[in-house]
Amino acid sequence: MSIIEALNGEMNEIKQYLLNNNQLSMLSNIEKNLTKLYALSMASYFEKEIQNIIIDYVNRATNNSKYIENFIRKKAVNLQYHTYFSWGEKDQIDKPGKNANTFFALFGEDFRASVEEDIRKNQNLDNAIKSFIEIGHIRNILVHSNFAAFKFDEKTTDELISLYHQAEIFIDYLKNKFALL
Repeated sequence: MSIIEALNGEMNEIKQYLLNNNQLSMLSNIEKNLTKLYALSMASYFEKEIQNIIIDYVNRATNNSKYIENFIRKKAVNLQYHTYFSWGEKDQIDKPGKNANTFFALFGEDFRASVEEDIRKNQNLDNAIKSFIEIGHIRNILVHSNFAAFKFDEKTTDELISLYHQAEIFIDYLKNKFALL
């Protein structure tokens, strides 16, 4: 069980408690704020997963050279994640990016072409990438707006969990893809 699924389980218990105790107003308030918490938690989780995939690959490719790993962490991973993807239109929550081509191109033309071929053959992968980008896009809008005051009612927690599960397909794909390099 991932940390996101654990979070969802805990929050569902709280929501069920409120429902059982007829605290519908409080349940509504919790749900409003949980969507922001879920989006931020999911995006943060995926950021760490992508970073780990890159570092794991670097370690395999360099026979665990700590010098190269440190260089890559400092110059290509730490504080760089936001530049890996074209997340979408600033301040327009309904306009996420459409693909992860910016990320794929960072690894060269052959890699990008290989991934694009995989995507052409697998609609599920294409949908997973779109879900992943949408979560990252929502995260960016939340953290670059007044987070506490931002009204995010475009998605329910259930819809976000569905996006998360779909986006996990992309993360699993990347793990497998980089393992084969």
